[in-house]
Amino acid sequence: MTTETTTQSWGSRVGDSFKGILIGFALIAISIGALFWNEGRTIKRTKALAEGAKNVVEANIDSVDATLEGKLVHLSGDAVTDEILVDPFFNVYVKAIKLARKVEIYQWEEEVQTKTERGSGGQEITTKTYSYHTTWSEELIDSSRFKEASGHQNPTDVPVRSETFVAQNVTLGAFSLSKALIDKTGPEAELVIPSPPAESQEQTSLNPIEENIAPEGADSSEATDDDQAPAELDYLDADTSGEYEEEFTPSSSAVQGEDVLNGFIPRPDGFYKGTPENAQIGDIRVTYTYVPSPTPISVVSQQSGNTFVPYQAKTGTVELLNFGVVSAEEMFSEAQKANKFIAWLIRLGGFILMYVGFSSVFRPLSVLADIIPFAGKIVGYGTGAVAFCLALCVSLLTIAVGWISYRPLIAIPLVVVAIGAFVYPFIRGSKKNANNLN
Repeated sequence: MTTETTTQSWGSRVGDSFKGILIGFALIAISIGALFWNEGRTIKRTKALAEGAKNVVEANIDSVDATLEGKLVHLSGDAVTDEILVDPFFNVYVKAIKLARKVEIYQWEEEVQTKTERGSGGQEITTKTYSYHTTWSEELIDSSRFKEASGHQNPTDVPVRSETFVAQNVTLGAFSLSKALIDKTGPEAELVIPSPPAESQEQTSLNPIEENIAPEGADSSEATDDDQAPAELDYLDADTSGEYEEEFTPSSSAVQGEDVLNGFIPRPDGFYKGTPENAQIGDIRVTYTYVPSPTPISVVSQQSGNTFVPYQAKTGTVELLNFGVVSAEEMFSEAQKANKFIAWLIRLGGFILMYVGFSSVFRPLSVLADIIPFAGKIVGYGTGAVAFCLALCVSLLTIAVGWISYRPLIAIPLVVVAIGAFVYPFIRGSKKNANNLN
């Protein structure tokens, strides 16, 4: 743990605060643009989903109905692929729609706690405390930027990174899924990696799945705990030419630590480089998730031959995919809820950004007042309240302008509230002055 204390003079703080005015106006402009764009996006998406819900028709996945060509259709069924997804680094392969390799590195992470105090003459005293703890992260953490780099060095490279392998050909009954729909499939399940037998350590290349599995129809005495294997997983073996032949089921027997592949130890949950029982900086753990084949999904999209393309509504495109068997009505309802949730997140973010912008614009007032003890805090509270009211006012006006041409009945009340937020501080100030005179 390291502590660093810095002191900034009042004059320097005043100069920085005036520079912050430009940043404040930039933040206000960005927030206005984001809020206005968000309202247009929300309205267009709402209308597109409403149009889709009105025009969607049910389709049969067992056959392609030519009369539904170009129409928005709803289908539910099993997404299926015969493709074998391969992770070539570990020679892991599985019949699946998706195979995701997650690589995490054990590293140092720096945490900074900042405490700011006011000194005499408007000075600002900042104390930063740097502490360090270990964490698993998919991204390499640059320890050269640490305040206390000595003794907290992280690795600068790893032999393998996280990666997702996706099937190219996935069917839904008589239909083929587009790449966009395949990318949306899920959810992912954990993939169990079977461990190899002891004799595999003599080989120069180890397939952790291939070495401890028994083919279908083989004598049960030759298999290892096959009855414990997850029934939903299908793995394929490979011959010397690289062609996949027989289908196997993995074993769930215990990992043998002496078996190593590319420096990694096979484990039931993946692979590990280092000492699993006592993690050290630079250790690497690898886990897998996958989308099995088959997996039930529901789709709303435009039929185009035996596949799908996004449906072009008047105000945007519509293409939905849900996991499991879900009705068209439920899918559109969930999509509308998601649209509203995103809209409110962006509104909140835009308001906060605008508040920070106005606070930056008014900051010189509180810094100037800091020359007098406690005066800076009092002015800061006042400018903060004004910044909040202005941010609320401008945010509501921006939202209202975005809605006014589409939803005037909603926009007008917003304008009234915005004006009230702007006028309120002045009315309150006038009342206080009148009470003081009395």
